[in-house]
Order: sequence, then C-alpha cells, then structure tokens
Amino acid sequence: MTCKKESPYWFKIDPAKFLSDSLISAMNAVEFGATWRLLLHQWNDGYITDNLAILARLCRLTLPEMEAAWPMVSEFFPEIEPGKRANRFMYSERAVLVAEFERKKAAGREAIAKRWPKKDAAKSNENRSAIGDLTKPDTNPIQELETELDKEQVQKPSRAKAARATKSAVADERHTAFKGAIKTYWDSKNPGVEMPWGPMEGKQLGMWLREAPHITLDQFTGFLRARFKSDVNHSERPSQWIRWVTCYASGPIDRFGKPLQENAHGTPKPSVTSQRVAANDDALGAALARRGINPACLTRQANAPALPEPRLDGQPGGVPVGFRATGPEILPPQSHGGAGGAPHQAGSELLSATG
Repeated sequence: MTCKKESPYWFKIDPAKFLSDSLISAMNAVEFGATWRLLLHQWNDGYITDNLAILARLCRLTLPEMEAAWPMVSEFFPEIEPGKRANRFMYSERAVLVAEFERKKAAGREAIAKRWPKKDAAKSNENRSAIGDLTKPDTNPIQELETELDKEQVQKPSRAKAARATKSAVADERHTAFKGAIKTYWDSKNPGVEMPWGPMEGKQLGMWLREAPHITLDQFTGFLRARFKSDVNHSERPSQWIRWVTCYASGPIDRFGKPLQENAHGTPKPSVTSQRVAANDDALGAALARRGINPACLTRQANAPALPEPRLDGQPGGVPVGFRATGPEILPPQSHGGAGGAPHQAGSELLSATG
C-alpha cells in the first residue's frame, strides 16, 4: 500500500479516551504496538488489508507473532469490504477531512481560472502554426502572441497612487502660488534686497498649507496686505512669521500686537493702547511746561545722538536742552547754609562720580 497524495497530513486524537477504551486496555504491548502502527497505515491509505503476511511486515512482527496478536487486533479493525478492514471512527474522520480538502482545491482552481483567463488563452496559442493562417496572409500569429503578452504585463497604476500623484501636483502648484505672493510683499517692503528663502521657509509654508487647505490665495494675499500696514519688522525672514500669518486676518496690528483700525482714507488709526501712550506723553509734556521745562526734549529725533547723563555741578553739556542745571525739582545744589537747606552729604557721595 502506498501513501496517497490527497490524504490528510495529521489526525486528532484524545489520549485519555483512546487509552480508556476497554479493548485497548485489554491489549498487551505487542498487540497495542501492532494496533497503533496499523492505525497510522489506515490514515494514510484509507484502510488496511486482510492479509496477515503483509500485516506482519507492516507491524515488524513475525507471522506467528502476528497470528497470535491478530484475534485481539482484528476486533479494533472490523471488515468494511471483502479483503479490507478499518477502524470505523478513524475511517469517518478521514472521509470528512478528505472531502474538505477536495472542496478547497476546487475553490482554488476556480479562483485561478477567474484570475488568469488571458494567460490560459495565451498558452493555448502556443501550438499554433508559425507560418500563420493561409486564408489570412496578413496575420502573424507570433506577433499577435507577443502583443497579448505585452498587454498582460502592463500594469495600470492603482487608484490610490493616481490620487496621491494628483494631490502632490495640486500641493506643489499651491505652494508655488503662495510663495509668489510672499515674494511680492517682500519686494514692496525691501526693494533691492533678495528675499531669503531656504528649506526652513519652504517647510513652514508647506506645514501651514497642509493645516489650512481651504484658505484661498486671495485670502492669503489679504493677510499680507494687513501685515504691510502693520507696525512690525518687515525685514524678518518669512519663516519667522509664516506660521502666524493668520494673525492678520482681522486687519493690521500695532507694535503691541493689538488690532489697528483704519481711517476713511485707508490709513491706520492708532489703537487704544497707542492712544493711551500718546495721552500719557501729552500729560507729561503739559506737566513739564507748567514747571518751566521745554517739553520738546521728550521728542527725540531719529538720528539725534544719545544724551549724556545729567551733571550735578551745573556745567553745560551734561544736561538736556530745556532742563535747568539745578533746582528743587531735580536736586538741590551742595550748600552748607542759606536757601539751599541742609547739606546733602549722602547724595553728594553717591552721585559725585557722575560729575
């Protein structure tokens, strides 16, 4: 008996139930070993023969030993057909598994037939004559076969790849357009200076575009117009402010980061904070004017040199223009009597170094 290819590779067995069988428990070592070996052969072949000589060889026993063990072993393998014996439980288990294997094989063949119909058709054309069809002299079977194989090898891109390619192209086009708007803003504020643009700027702009996919170029240009009118450093690298460009969605901002309002002519109107600072300056100037001090000293020209620290000895050059050298409002002069009051020795010692 030979092992069949369609036989299952394994079978399940419950050792407790197998050993608790009354027939197995009554067997000696020779009978148990012969039974186990014949059970394995039945699983491979589907049955065992009824020939004691062959069974003795399968069990590695002599013929007399097999004849002595056979009365007990034959009870475990009843006859199912003339000349064939099998254990009924093992026979039914094997039949179920074989049927399941055949079902899976049939399903696999059906799937292959659906998957490769063109390939099977191409194989069927291999036996065609190389000289072609005599009734159609213009046909070339070899060329037709090669054309079919070339068509089969060409793979169409998947929908996912096509979608990714389309998204990448749109992202690149959008990135270029927004970069051009930033370049226009830079040139308007920094004429003659090349705009710095490196990996840092490209990364920041790309991140911002991915996080704001629905903002249009017109909206972005509006943000740049608001930054153009804002009180900010317009020479900063774009990477320093691209991520915060939506701060200008409500309009220009002042140096304190507060929104600026525009007048009817489109010029920025000072914010509440700026107005408060201006009002404080005006109040300080009025207070100085009442004390006889020129308030013009509060307004420092852009290119004016820095003023030195005030001097205590009343010498010119150390006091800003418009301030008196000495006075009760600033510091009384050093004196040991008279209208000046008591001497200020502590003050003289602390500030003498500045004279």
